[in-house]
Amino acid sequence: MIIGLDVHKDMVYVTRMEEDGKITEQYEMKNSEESWNKFVGKYLLEMPEIALEASTSGKYVARLLRDAGFSVHMADPKKLALIFKSSKKNDREDSEKIARLFRLNEFPEAYLTSKEYDDLRTLTRHRKYLGEEIVRIKNKVHSILSLHGIKIKAKDIFGKKGLEQISRSIDKLSYSEKIVLNDILKRIIDIKEKAENIENEMARI
Repeated sequence: MIIGLDVHKDMVYVTRMEEDGKITEQYEMKNSEESWNKFVGKYLLEMPEIALEASTSGKYVARLLRDAGFSVHMADPKKLALIFKSSKKNDREDSEKIARLFRLNEFPEAYLTSKEYDDLRTLTRHRKYLGEEIVRIKNKVHSILSLHGIKIKAKDIFGKKGLEQISRSIDKLSYSEKIVLNDILKRIIDIKEKAENIENEMARI
């Protein structure tokens, strides 16, 4: 069994097609969490092949159904447009064409990443953000220390020994700068711990 989906921001048109090409079901549904929960409950045991276009809304639906356990296939929208060759959009016909193309092995499939890859990409982006945040905060520390002629002799001034030396130099700062520097040092330690946790999770994946 094949299910072709024509996915839009608010609505989805569904075409169910059997292996012999016979259409046994066609209907429109809302693109909402409640509707997809009903969809999963209705079809999961039958394990149909799901085919849809890789639009912005389509990618969301593809990942949702993939994570629910379906075999999901996305079509390259540019290649799909060349196949359809029609300026007139008809959601029912489009969902039917998508299902039929998949059945005939003429479906211009695009790559759908795995859940593990999506997770890894999300963590990688966040690790990059944490790294940039650490650099920004470290530059702030360098600026404060330089302003008061404070030189830290440790090889890594943000390592354990370097942070200890910075802490001992705080007396040279003004009251407000002491508060700022203490806060910054705590944030560096906190972000480093978060970065390490992210790296451990990336390694696990």
